[in-house]
Amino acid sequence: MLFYKKQTETRDLYVIRNSRGMEAAFTACGAKLVYLKIPDKNGNRINIVHNFDGAEQCVRLSEPNHISAIDNYLDLKLSEKYYQLVANNDHKIIHDEQYNVRSKNWKIVLKGAQTIAFTYKSRDYAGEFLGNLTLTIRYTIDDFNKLKIEYNANTDRAVTIDMPNHIFFNLNGVKSGTIGHHLLLIRADHYVPIDSALIPTGEIDMVKGTPFDFTKPTAVGIRINDNHVQLNNGRGYDHNFVLNKHSNRTSVAKVSGDKSGILMEVFTDQPALHFYSGSLKKSTGSINEGMENYSRTGFCMAPQSLSDSLNRFALPLITFNPGKNPPHTIIYRFISDFYK
Repeated sequence: MLFYKKQTETRDLYVIRNSRGMEAAFTACGAKLVYLKIPDKNGNRINIVHNFDGAEQCVRLSEPNHISAIDNYLDLKLSEKYYQLVANNDHKIIHDEQYNVRSKNWKIVLKGAQTIAFTYKSRDYAGEFLGNLTLTIRYTIDDFNKLKIEYNANTDRAVTIDMPNHIFFNLNGVKSGTIGHHLLLIRADHYVPIDSALIPTGEIDMVKGTPFDFTKPTAVGIRINDNHVQLNNGRGYDHNFVLNKHSNRTSVAKVSGDKSGILMEVFTDQPALHFYSGSLKKSTGSINEGMENYSRTGFCMAPQSLSDSLNRFALPLITFNPGKNPPHTIIYRFISDFYK
């Protein structure tokens, strides 16, 4: 099946498919994944990704980090000099809402039967971020039902950049309700606590004996309302998990939909995984297929660096230097009972 462009009343969608019924559509607005359709256990192809309808909503979202290709766009020069960025959340900067690449129009630089790539050029000091940058995101699907996302940046100075995605999944389908009965496994013995403002405390705690222990498959919702200080701070799960030692050939997490029979495995070369249970999602208009955007109807599994590693000097930074840099890679692999 060849790559093709699908026009709607409000935007152009760029669609790629594999031979097994997997279909993904993208928009140049923010280089976003618009929908991802997978056959469920009965062979019915369902959309498992949330997004908003319409290009205008893409640009003017009241929840601007929704379904973004890049979540935290953080870019600072590596030097001894101190840089003050514009705060957008009290005295903090969260989700880079001052300079929001998630709603910018990206350029398509590669189109193929099963792959598409977008770039965006950011000038030095745009949004008070440093360095002339060319950001690149490449999406590829293969015939093993893998969605591969590769992030890269070309820069004219050494910078630290974190580019996790913010895709909201519901493996039962976007109209199926909340994700509380999804089974979740995360190969992480530690996680990063946060304060009441969602800022990492700088500590790394054990998951054992806490509601954050997903080292065995556990329903997302079974402990989410426990009276635990970290669940209270995050209004559920909104935490970075420190992944156990791994390679990009072994999965770091698994999630399964209880109704659909769809299993999602996560592979990455990143040191941490941010799990967000969607507790702060709010109804800001209909998302795709007319569904209202309600709390805990979707979850994020975002491989990334350790949260706030720029300010926590014991934690490693993701550094890009002038010249060629290796891409940072995320792979989501989908397995359905339909194929068994």
